[in-house]
Amino acid sequence: MKQRIILYIKTFFMFTLLFVLLVPVFMLYNHTLFQGVSFKDYFSVIFHGFLMNTTVAGYLSVVPSVIIVISIWCKSRPIRIAQTVYYVIIALIIPLIYMVDMVLYGYWGFRLDTTPLFYFFTSPKDAFASVSIWFVVFSFITYLVVAFLFFLLLRSVLI
Repeated sequence: MKQRIILYIKTFFMFTLLFVLLVPVFMLYNHTLFQGVSFKDYFSVIFHGFLMNTTVAGYLSVVPSVIIVISIWCKSRPIRIAQTVYYVIIALIIPLIYMVDMVLYGYWGFRLDTTPLFYFFTSPKDAFASVSIWFVVFSFITYLVVAFLFFLLLRSVLI
């Protein structure tokens, strides 16, 4: 039982750490918009977003905690498969959200909300009109690499 509790704690802290580390990545990617920002300001941004990051980490830790509880009664193979499927889904979704947010913030000046979805689903041609095909290809390849690395990190620490 102690191992299961430790696994839940590791899951929560892993998600929290990843989200905290993604904040300075976002700011560095959009460095032209954050010129004149001091090192202290980076920590201030991380500190002010910490509650939201821990909240999202808590939400993302719910499914693993349910899997951990189910593991009391089930064999380890189905549990490992369920964990792997969940972490693959998370590894595909989280980097996509963060990468789209980083890129669009530089153009639009505000964080990701439903606006890009509205533009994409109402007129996908217009949504991609000002973006070169090479940027889309490079971004997609980068996304796949980041998602794969994200999954490897989750798998190596949590499964």
